[in-house]
Amino acid sequence: MSIRSSVQADGLVLICVVLSATASVPSAAQVLEPQHSPVSQAKVFASFPAVAGDPAMSYKDHPDMALAACSGCGAVGQVLVATGQDVSVYDISGKLLKTQSTEAFIRAAGIDVDAWKSRPALPPQAAGKVNDPRATYDPFIGRWILACSCSGDFLMVSGSKDATGAWKGVALTDSAGDLTMFPGWDKNGVYISEFQLKLNSQVIALPAADVAWKGDRGISLAHKAMFGDRPYEMRPAVDPNPKKKATDPEYLVARSGPPQNGTNIAMGLLVDQIRWSGRQAEMVGPASIPTGFLYNTPIPMPQPLGLPIRGNESHRVFSVSAYGGNLYLVEASGPCTSDCGIQGADTNNLFYWFNIDAATLTLREKVKVSDPKLSLLFPTMALDGRGNAGIGVTGGAISQHPSIYLFTHLATDTPGKIDGPFLAHNGTEVYSCNKGPDPRTVGWGTYSATVQDGSDSKKLWTLQEYAGSATPCEWTTMVVGFQVQPRGTDRSNSPHMDGQ
Repeated sequence: MSIRSSVQADGLVLICVVLSATASVPSAAQVLEPQHSPVSQAKVFASFPAVAGDPAMSYKDHPDMALAACSGCGAVGQVLVATGQDVSVYDISGKLLKTQSTEAFIRAAGIDVDAWKSRPALPPQAAGKVNDPRATYDPFIGRWILACSCSGDFLMVSGSKDATGAWKGVALTDSAGDLTMFPGWDKNGVYISEFQLKLNSQVIALPAADVAWKGDRGISLAHKAMFGDRPYEMRPAVDPNPKKKATDPEYLVARSGPPQNGTNIAMGLLVDQIRWSGRQAEMVGPASIPTGFLYNTPIPMPQPLGLPIRGNESHRVFSVSAYGGNLYLVEASGPCTSDCGIQGADTNNLFYWFNIDAATLTLREKVKVSDPKLSLLFPTMALDGRGNAGIGVTGGAISQHPSIYLFTHLATDTPGKIDGPFLAHNGTEVYSCNKGPDPRTVGWGTYSATVQDGSDSKKLWTLQEYAGSATPCEWTTMVVGFQVQPRGTDRSNSPHMDGQ
């Protein structure tokens, strides 16, 4: 695979890729190198297959997947992978430590799933189903967190740093259905956004101490703050700043415009703030930030054979990370094909990368990442403890099976510099499944996850789907642990900073 990359003065990244059929699969501890003289590189230190789809299960045609990781948890480090099918815990080498069906996991956390199955849901077919689990590890309270639109809006929290131990759960509200829940946290609290009728979001804020349950006491909702009628699919940030003050805000970001379908929609970013006064939270915002970019409906991603991959769900802000007074995020979009202005026309799905100055709520950096050969779906991003960004994404084309790619950005890079794509795991099969809502396409992902390690901020982890099985409906997923570092260096043993 040969790659040429250029950065234009307006911060647009244009990446040209020539794909070959003989791309290799990297092994652990291999530095992934595209051939366009990047400034940064992705060094993979762990890679292992995670949960695979059971074709016998009457579930969706895609995984609904989530990831959290902590190399200092358990005996030798732990990685939690959650899908609509299973919740599994691995050690950092990929050894399976514990697995349960997602419904069994919820029941074990003390939630009466049956009591929710008959409740009216939105959409109606979501009643009694597991939808969109999302996971995180909160180092401030030393707990694993799983939010799941699993008939109700369930929040489940581990009792310790050991993800294989006891968990307790609670329904946050009376809402039911496919709620696209999304967790975030900072030193002061835990924040969950979820779908609200009228195509809005509601956001729940809980003080950190109320989430960290002990003994027989469960998760406390005594100081729960709820904020309704927020922008659609508002995403709370993950903010690992240990110096954050009790009065400093938590930030949440959404995209303006239609939820999914649109053509050449001028895209803005909407930013909310949650501020604490003791254990009482209040909401401020949203502020609107124009981006100068255009949003378009994502289109199906081709495969070498078979039905194309359904891409319309790749339309969200998927990750928000806070670091050094800035907010970093990725937003997915379909291509603009005409009347694109300075943004330029594209033929495949793409994503945008943004850096927002949190103090002034203005853009510091903006990047369009696109490719004339490779369609990019479900990008997610995390920052390491130095402020370097790692992005995981599905990439595919008519000549490339759906595969796992990484992009990187160094904190010291010039504005608008993104390196990649780095091929992290090569797809080898055509994915097929007849369980989806559209017989013309096949489902994928929803979503992916890229996270900072909960105890070693040098490390990033990503969970991605790839095409690894010819068996219909047997989706396959892969966990990849990697570090972002300057090209030509190996800083795996060097000191690092967790500072902000």
